[in-house]
Amino acid sequence: MSDVEVTQELRDKWEAELNQILEERRDILNGTHAELRAGLEKLNRRHERYMLLARDQKKYQLQAVEAAYKADISAAWDEYYAGRSYMRDSLLKSRLERERRMDLISFQSLHQKLDRKRKLCNLDSVTPHDEQHGAPDRQRNKLIALTPDEIQHDLESVLQEVEKRSVPKQPLVTQALTLDVPKGVYVSHSKLFFFDEVFELNNLVVINSKLDNLRFNARITQIHLNEMQVAATNGKQYLLQIAHLQAGKTTIARRKLAGFDP
Repeated sequence: MSDVEVTQELRDKWEAELNQILEERRDILNGTHAELRAGLEKLNRRHERYMLLARDQKKYQLQAVEAAYKADISAAWDEYYAGRSYMRDSLLKSRLERERRMDLISFQSLHQKLDRKRKLCNLDSVTPHDEQHGAPDRQRNKLIALTPDEIQHDLESVLQEVEKRSVPKQPLVTQALTLDVPKGVYVSHSKLFFFDEVFELNNLVVINSKLDNLRFNARITQIHLNEMQVAATNGKQYLLQIAHLQAGKTTIARRKLAGFDP
């Protein structure tokens, strides 16, 4: 083979390879290149998977934030009601204690105490000159008005004397002190206090409803201030009123079984 033929053959190969490169470049620019399409499909699948994971993560985070928000709101209201009840009961208790102490004070003993105070003031008002020259009786019997501070002091002294007598305190049972006081069944900080038992979310329980004559196993899904929701083993959702638990119309007990079949 001559040099001319060799050169022509090399030139043909070079032109063929150049044409192939130009054709692939056009396919790449047009988006029809096979390798490019395969890479884009793989990249699209990865992108869709990441987008799906991001949406699921966003949904989970929103649910978690909403649940935490509701729990904080419920806890804030529980704390408010407990503080209000404690403050009101403390004030009522102090006022009733003062009323009890006032009832123990005899009005006659208080009058005698004030009368002795007036007599002492009258004796102090008589001077030696009056004793020698015979002061009029009206000077001796002149009453000196007591100030409010002196009256309050006498009242406190009488109260102290009453306390020293060791009079047994009578229990004061009033309806006012029992307002908003838990009766053994109440909800606080997203927990159900049922006498000696404390129930939380996802606890396995046994529900016995006297209203519907139902008895079933369930799992606690939600706990609110006035109601709670449970999921039975058959998949049904039941809404229980806290008032029914307090009235004994519905009872709840901890389930002893280890497993749960939702």
